Amino acid sequence: MEKIETAVQKAFDKYPTRLEVLRELLKREGLEQDKNLREDYLRLEKGAEGEQDLVNYLEKYGEAHWVILRNVWLDFYGEFEIDLLLITRGGLYSFEVKNYSGNLELIDSQCRMNGHSIGQNPFSQAQKVPVQLKEMFKHQSRHPEIQGVLVFIGENNHVTIQDQVSGIQVLCRNELMHYIWQIARQERNYLGYPVEVDTVLAALRSYEIGKPSKEKEIPQTAKEYLRKGVCCCYCGSFDVKAKNGYVICSCGMHEPKTEAILRTICEYGIIYHEKNLTTTGLTDFFDGFITRKTISRYLNKYFERVGSYKGAEYLNKKKSIADVCQNFDLKESKYLKIR
Repeated sequence: MEKIETAVQKAFDKYPTRLEVLRELLKREGLEQDKNLREDYLRLEKGAEGEQDLVNYLEKYGEAHWVILRNVWLDFYGEFEIDLLLITRGGLYSFEVKNYSGNLELIDSQCRMNGHSIGQNPFSQAQKVPVQLKEMFKHQSRHPEIQGVLVFIGENNHVTIQDQVSGIQVLCRNELMHYIWQIARQERNYLGYPVEVDTVLAALRSYEIGKPSKEKEIPQTAKEYLRKGVCCCYCGSFDVKAKNGYVICSCGMHEPKTEAILRTICEYGIIYHEKNLTTTGLTDFFDGFITRKTISRYLNKYFERVGSYKGAEYLNKKKSIADVCQNFDLKESKYLKIR
């Protein structure tokens, strides 16, 4: 299965996502004083896990030639997001994914989780997407069949629906495999013109916005009292020591020192993605783990310099080391030594 990005998504991919920034802040205790940010992180993390579960199901039970787009933000008479858009030869499937735990009920147009009303009604949210997509495609000479799907992907989620839900397919996790097989059967029996990916992308292009316009900036106060230094790449502990070319954690993880330093520079770059890297800023961030001279050497070797030598800054990669490791010549491997 092919995962693709739109041109707008590729442009936004140069910057870390809100979830990526919150993950780094959490690691360094930056969310402890802000309840709203902690809840935002938990919501985004839970959503990302659910969407990845759906991708895993599609990869396992779907067809190799299928194409998926993830997290597409559009503005068509209001902003909305498509969690996952599946493109088959026979049509489009817009998936809204909810990763809940507990008992969800839809009774008398009221949506409740474990007996308490929830802010957004996932059913009406999912119903809007195929309607808007159909409007966006209706002027094309051959507009594709579009099906909306609401998936409750949580393993410990029980769903009770007493109201009639029209216009979308509602699925729980245990129904997903058979539904994917059904999509494949429908595609094999489809006799119309095959859906073309380029045509789909062209239809979305005029309305794509990349991310919600009202997304709140992460307050600088969350970055003021971060825990500094190098943490373990495995357990997140700051109880690490440098020895014999490795950064060794009390949990048993041995990470090559070069990789640990570059990883920490990248973590700093995600947190402070709005600015370039400087020796002064990183010296404070490493908090004595390595010297200013060593930081300067790493920046000059692995990062592109901008500005004069005296006030030198270095281009911030704004991504985790996993995303940019191809830019570094990392020869040694980390390993976990069980004691």
